[in-house]
This record gives sequence, structure tokens and C-alpha cells, in this order.
Amino acid sequence: MTTLRIVKYDVPNCRDCKIMATYLRDAGIEYEQVDATTLPDEQRKKLRLETFPTIIFYRNDIEMTRLTGVRPIEEVEDCIFIAKYHPHSLDAEPRWVRKGVDRIGRNNSRTSR
Repeated sequence: MTTLRIVKYDVPNCRDCKIMATYLRDAGIEYEQVDATTLPDEQRKKLRLETFPTIIFYRNDIEMTRLTGVRPIEEVEDCIFIAKYHPHSLDAEPRWVRKGVDRIGRNNSRTSR
């Protein structure tokens, strides 16, 4: 069974973190919220938490994709789709990148223009 988990890492008094929380709540997207200041430094480095908010999308506890900063809700929905259905994690180069096609099927190859 595939499990999707969305984790939003933020810090106190972060205006952008509050904006993204509002976007996610208004869109009805369920997520876990983690205060990054409570994490040990080693874990923050391992998760590459440098910009906040950082939203990481996990499938079966494997990171599939992430967003940082304030993003339109459509990008969040794209990331949910990728995390649910894309066959690769961030550690592998997705097929649509190799083929020069973006995630919604448009040609993004610079050589094809």
C-alpha cells in the first residue's frame, strides 16, 4: 500500500510559513507541521532545511519532491501528483527530464526550439 505524507518544516515568527499554512488549510490539504528549531543540527543538515517553509512530499517514507518558500497552491498540487504517481524519487533522474518533457507533457528541451 502506498502512503503519502506531507511535512511542512517551518520556524517561529515566519511570515511565509503562516501564508503557506493558510494556503494549505484553505485547499483542504492535510500535512504535518514541524518546528525546525526543535530538530538537532544534524537532522536539519540531513534534510537540507535552509529556507522556510520547506514542504517535503514523501511516498512510503521516501522523499519524492519538495517546495520551499511561498508557492501557488497549483504547485503544491503538482507535487502531490508527483509524489503519488511518479515512478522515481529525487535520487533518480525522472524519465520526463531525460526526454526533455516537463511534468505536464510540454517539451522543455532547449535544443528543440
